[in-house]
Amino acid sequence: ESFSMDKMTPRHLELYLKCWEHDFHWAFDLLEEYSKMSIKHRAARYGLKVIFSHGVKTGSELIRKCRDEYNYDLPAMLEDYRNGKLQVASSMLTRLTYLLLKLM
Repeated sequence: ESFSMDKMTPRHLELYLKCWEHDFHWAFDLLEEYSKMSIKHRAARYGLKVIFSHGVKTGSELIRKCRDEYNYDLPAMLEDYRNGKLQVASSMLTRLTYLLLKLM
């Protein structure tokens, strides 16, 4: 049986989001190492960093909102999003970031 969000306690959700914060903290160092080894063209590395930084910034803002405004109640935050009570910035860059990260 899988462990899904509806089975998570508030402490599980807090840990889940803190793990994401930790990942975002190290993301740029990991990207730097990866891009040096794998992407030779400087313009491509720069473009990837711009897109990646947008994703990290957007994700970090959502985590901050969940922590500060929802007290780590991610299901409530998602419900507000689904009901149109919470606006999440959706831009072409966000969609492009998602598509590029899916390809990696």
